[in-house]
Amino acid sequence: GAFGAAGGAAAAVGDAGQRPSFDHAIGPCAPPKDAYFEPPRVMPDGKRRLSFSACFESGNLALAQSDHAASYVLLLECDVNTMGYTQWFYFGVQGGTPGMRVSFKIINMHKAGLLFGEKGMRPVVWSERSGRGWERAGSEVKFYPSDTRNPLLSQEGAQRFGFQTLEWKYTFEYDEDTVFFAYHYPYTYTYLRSVLSAMTSHPYASQFLRRGTLCKTVGGMTCETLEIGAVAPAPAPDAPPKEQ
Repeated sequence: GAFGAAGGAAAAVGDAGQRPSFDHAIGPCAPPKDAYFEPPRVMPDGKRRLSFSACFESGNLALAQSDHAASYVLLLECDVNTMGYTQWFYFGVQGGTPGMRVSFKIINMHKAGLLFGEKGMRPVVWSERSGRGWERAGSEVKFYPSDTRNPLLSQEGAQRFGFQTLEWKYTFEYDEDTVFFAYHYPYTYTYLRSVLSAMTSHPYASQFLRRGTLCKTVGGMTCETLEIGAVAPAPAPDAPPKEQ
């Protein structure tokens, strides 16, 4: 059999006529329904600013700043135990109105220039009100050197491995909508455990799977194993010695 995941969907393929699928049972790795957002603020110019949130599993956004309602400068949290490396972003936005066109600029990006700059990749977007799920969206995607310098690097290092800016524009479709943006299709730890549970509880797929625990991570999370193949039955416990 073969197992894979793409865009928050997982499927198992068995023999012809026996195709257990987990797509409909699990669904996509959807954004949280209970993410906290501060109420959008109305600024002195009378225009309402967007409200941002990344306080949820796999979310990443450190700061959002706006000089006017149509443009937002964003900073990402750096990866742990790195010299300021960033790549992954995942955040939600509220306060958009139909036809409202906004520019987002992440000014401390690393590495993704080939995908966003040369290959034409766009962020993935989830609009709660559209009901379309995750999709590539946004326009005028640009990737270029940033004016922001990485303070953790020397001047020479910053010139060679400095921050980049990822910029794109997005037009909101609905009132009272929550829209999420991410680098790629999210795949959270909680979602992974749901996939493993669905696989190992499926009457057909479970014949070829065994789920186990390798260790605990530094953060106390369970690092799981998945044995795939002709799984032998679990060994029976040793029988107690017979009395003489």
